[in-house]
Amino acid sequence: MASPFQPHFNTNYSPSDIERLQITQFVKALQDELKAIDTELKELQSRLVAAEDQLSPRADVGLTEVKQRITTLSTERDQQIYSIEQHTALLNPIHGIPIDILQSIFEQCVNEPVPFASTELDTDPMSPSFCPTLLTFVCSSWRRVALDCPSLWDKPYIFLPEQRSGISYVRWIEILKNYAQLIRLWLSRAGVRPLTIAISSPYGLETNEGFHAVQQVIISFSSQWKSKFGPES
Repeated sequence: MASPFQPHFNTNYSPSDIERLQITQFVKALQDELKAIDTELKELQSRLVAAEDQLSPRADVGLTEVKQRITTLSTERDQQIYSIEQHTALLNPIHGIPIDILQSIFEQCVNEPVPFASTELDTDPMSPSFCPTLLTFVCSSWRRVALDCPSLWDKPYIFLPEQRSGISYVRWIEILKNYAQLIRLWLSRAGVRPLTIAISSPYGLETNEGFHAVQQVIISFSSQWKSKFGPES
């Protein structure tokens, strides 16, 4: 059964009240079709067992037809179940949350940066493993909401990595330069909001090409600095 809601599968689309009623009715129709498929499958499986007990050429012809029909119905059944699951997902309460409320929830996922203690981080806070970047990987709608919310990006925690064993100095400098561009992208997402920047480095801010690239990016946003924590604050 073709569905007008298929373009919204696997998205954060928020259906209207009328659409929710339509989806509910559509799911009911799908469930009725699934019930009919299950009934026919049960009958065919019973016929299959009976046909297999008759070891004659004539019975074998009927057996082939029954098996083909069972295969077809099994495929249709899987499609029905998938469609029911996708339509039901659209009725999830999270899809009814207004964007401004969703942004407020997102803001609660972002921690305020604080002056550094003696412990060092093992994982980059700007990586996709942490909010707000993590939110942009949930679905396309959440990505749009997160990217359109500057307050999620105005408190970056910049962790400059040390040179790890097995990585050449040249490669390390390249990594830092790429990281500088990531920082630029992150800060640009904050729009014109004041920035509270936290910086952590195992070496302080060394004078090499990589660290210099990072410094230049951060300095280019100095007009928006509200506060900064880290080496040479």
